[in-house]
Amino acid sequence: MLNNLRIMRIKEICIQNFRAIREQRIDAVNISMFIGNNGTGKTSVLEAIHFALSPYFLQGKIKHTDFYNGEDEPITIEIEFDSNFKVELPDGYTTQEVVCNKVHLNIKKRESRSTESIFRLGSHYSLLRTNQRKRS
Repeated sequence: MLNNLRIMRIKEICIQNFRAIREQRIDAVNISMFIGNNGTGKTSVLEAIHFALSPYFLQGKIKHTDFYNGEDEPITIEIEFDSNFKVELPDGYTTQEVVCNKVHLNIKKRESRSTESIFRLGSHYSLLRTNQRKRS
């Protein structure tokens, strides 16, 4: 149904410790394509967006090569949108609807290595819209 279709633009992308990107802030309002030589991070930016917006089964997709230079620093991906969206958050036995404008993903390596996955989805959440201006 197209009645529920909503088009939102990405306003800003912040990526830390993901693949070849130590720290990158991208003003994405007017981006329509990425151009660059091999190894400059084009695919990494697109994969970061995919990871942040597709949290389901993400833990099985993360590899040690996704961490910057194989280091232990957590991966952080934050995407801010140009408009608000609503998220239903669990609140006891019910849910609460909250207006947000960002998605945040944090991935850490596990403290103790076991035969299970060595990565842990530290946090994945939507952030409240904070800097709203009042109209007079």
